[in-house]
Amino acid sequence: MKKALSVVLALCIALSLTVPAFAAQKACDCGDLPIVLVSGMGVLPFTRDAGTPQAEVVFPPHPNIAKCVLRGLRGLFMTLFTFDVKPFADAAADIALDMLLPMACDADGNSLYNVAPQLIEGAMSEQDASLYEDAGSAEFAIIRSAVQAVDADHVYYYNFDWRLDPMTNADDLKAYVDRVLRETGHEKVRLAACSMGGVQTMAYLEKYGHDKVDTIWFLSAAFCGLLFVTNVFSGELQFSQESFFGWLQTLEVGSEKTDKVFDKLMGWCAHAKLFAPLFSLTNKLSDKVNSIVIDRVIRKTLSTMPGMWSFVRDERYEEDKKATLPLDASETFVRRIDDYHYNVSCRREEILNAAAEDGVQIVVISHYNNGCVPVTSSALAHGDSLIETTCSSGGATVADYGYTLPEGYVQQGCKEHNHLSADGVIDASTCMFPDSTWFIKNMAHVGCNKDSDYAEMLRWMFAQKTQPTVFSDARYPQFLQTDAKTQMTLSPVE
Repeated sequence: MKKALSVVLALCIALSLTVPAFAAQKACDCGDLPIVLVSGMGVLPFTRDAGTPQAEVVFPPHPNIAKCVLRGLRGLFMTLFTFDVKPFADAAADIALDMLLPMACDADGNSLYNVAPQLIEGAMSEQDASLYEDAGSAEFAIIRSAVQAVDADHVYYYNFDWRLDPMTNADDLKAYVDRVLRETGHEKVRLAACSMGGVQTMAYLEKYGHDKVDTIWFLSAAFCGLLFVTNVFSGELQFSQESFFGWLQTLEVGSEKTDKVFDKLMGWCAHAKLFAPLFSLTNKLSDKVNSIVIDRVIRKTLSTMPGMWSFVRDERYEEDKKATLPLDASETFVRRIDDYHYNVSCRREEILNAAAEDGVQIVVISHYNNGCVPVTSSALAHGDSLIETTCSSGGATVADYGYTLPEGYVQQGCKEHNHLSADGVIDASTCMFPDSTWFIKNMAHVGCNKDSDYAEMLRWMFAQKTQPTVFSDARYPQFLQTDAKTQMTLSPVE
């Protein structure tokens, strides 16, 4: 009898202990699936030796501007005096090393120093609301739109160490997704992938599938790599006068009046014959500069980071490995970058099409009419000042920056609807998802200003229960434009 009672008592205790666990996972019937924003690069700081008296923020870098200018001028003076570009190139390399070396990785692709990013734990309801309510633009303004759509207890912000192997980071993202599902009581999440968040989202999908994913929004996302990084890692430096000054036109330097004057000045410089000899000379010397940049900077900093290799596109991947792979890279390092490239990058359409066929909603928002970083041939591509439009859109056919598609051009892909922009710049029919890919002219990278029309557009998207398309709402056709300076309004491209 006592034995029987002890067994019953043990069972009662065991059952009582399981009640909290089941209660914590009780299904939520709110009707709004949780949103996880998967962050891009450089939004939150990286700290070296955090928690110690020596703690120091190392990214974004905070260089001594006066020291950098003095070092650069000294190198420039020596170059002019000796007619040798090496002193100036070495000075520029020293400046870059000072800023990037603390972020370098070791031969296996792990952090070389005790450096880690700041992380945000828990739902937005657990954070100080000023984090997103006071955000003027970019990712936390997007978080604000999400909170307006589904409430703060169903909105999360996932950031990660973007330097490291995306496939290893995918394990962390899986754990994060599982935690969100436990906390919210839902079976699926929705992922808003911003910038490099596109890389991390793709790694997660390849490694763990899409069973726990309802929707993916790619927002200015690098899920198809970057031409700029691909070209830099191949050792290409190319300087175009038009693209250089065109890129400078995208910068804000002061008041609205000052910006207008600066904009006109840079527009004149883009075509002024005065600067043509300087750019011609620079390109003639580019081989020597390339060698210095690759050996002294790229191989010691950027190419030591497995995460940076995830940007390299297939057409030049093996060439880039020959050009800029770190000299001490181990077999582990090569295996890591090959894993992402051959199993994710080369299979992105297969991965995403499989998700879409199983009912995962996929939305892509790409920006154009901004030049890209003006040091390679990709500067001639339309972009958002960082990612080229053809990459962030999933394969749109895009005219060169400052030009339109050929006269009489006929769209090359999907024939069911018209996917040509009214300004003659973009053929969206060649995108992976032409019916659910939007383009915003003049919008900056991850550009979402607080209380802007774009913020409202995202709030609308976050509230959708079914797959939105470019035909779902007359306010949001496929091609939209915003004011280049304020970026507060949206209107159809004409």
